[in-house]
Amino acid sequence: GQSQGILQKREGDELTIRDGIAPLPVRIRVTPTTKFLRDGRSVSASALVTGALISVNFAAQGNGHSVAREISILALPGTRYTFIGQVVHIDLRTGLLVLNSSIDHKTYEIYLNPQTTPDDNLHTGANVTIMANFEESRYVARSLSVNPESK
Repeated sequence: GQSQGILQKREGDELTIRDGIAPLPVRIRVTPTTKFLRDGRSVSASALVTGALISVNFAAQGNGHSVAREISILALPGTRYTFIGQVVHIDLRTGLLVLNSSIDHKTYEIYLNPQTTPDDNLHTGANVTIMANFEESRYVARSLSVNPESK
């Protein structure tokens, strides 16, 4: 199977993950054969920290436990990320912007900093560059610029 979520707790060889789809936290075991990746490269298990956004490929065992085959670290708390792409949804009331990345063609939810006044040219369909920090299990924009439209 596969799960994606925030690492809530790590106790010994057991991880507790808050998956956005599952109603309860998911518990998965790691073994000496579990691979850890960040940006597609091998990293040590120590790179995995509480609060990280991770993707886990796992196998179910007969004893009811799930064992991680591969854990990809997608985002680490306090790390800055740059997003470039097209706004596919924006809700200024909740401060949520959804962006389709022109880099990896994935969709990201980015929360706007409440102290930042949005650019008047910010609208659905606008091409933007966003500098965001990953904090408290979400991306929070620190700066946002609307890119000029190419003609």
